[in-house]
Amino acid sequence: MKTKKLNFRILMMVLGAVLVYSCSKDEEPKPESLSGENEMLSFQFLVEDQPDRLIVDVDAEIDGVNLNAQVFPLYVASALTPVITVSEGADYSPKGSQDFTEPVTYTVTAEDGTTKSYSVSIEENFTSRNLSEIINWAILDGDSEFNPIDDDIYGEINDDSNSIIFTFPSGSDVSTIDPQIQFVEMDGTILTGGTFLDFSEGGPIILEYREQDGSGLYISFDIAFE
Repeated sequence: MKTKKLNFRILMMVLGAVLVYSCSKDEEPKPESLSGENEMLSFQFLVEDQPDRLIVDVDAEIDGVNLNAQVFPLYVASALTPVITVSEGADYSPKGSQDFTEPVTYTVTAEDGTTKSYSVSIEENFTSRNLSEIINWAILDGDSEFNPIDDDIYGEINDDSNSIIFTFPSGSDVSTIDPQIQFVEMDGTILTGGTFLDFSEGGPIILEYREQDGSGLYISFDIAFE
């Protein structure tokens, strides 16, 4: 009889231990699963990060794994630092300033280690307006000490070639020309006065014009003789 009671007590102790172990195991927190999200959510170039290269913030358009942004002029793309937003918990590479004159591949890595590649391309952003819509007139001031003329010369504006042509008297010295330009909207980059052009070896000479929205075009200056 004593043996049966002892065996019963042992059995109850074992069952109790198993029950306690099971309860404590149930109370242990389950490890959270790692996220597989590896999306690129936004891609920007901000003026505050590169004020010598941009005049407006630029947002890239995301189309699947391809991104496209527009800047003017294109040479500024040789060293731009983007601001990138990716999925929560994910990371991306490369970081810092990059040369975007050719497409740059970015890799977004999720928490679980899975990756996704994105290709970022930069294009030049040209204004759709004609030169005559931007410029009221272009003139060589006869009173300027830099212009080899006595009378004012107005430039001929050609929308087809985005060019301004000044016609000089035959034999004029064209080594230091100081054109003045009046823009329709005076909030863009103004090429007026102090922009000295040397046509002694011929033309054209091409300068850039940027509008307030960051778009722009190249203006070709050339000369002719009477």
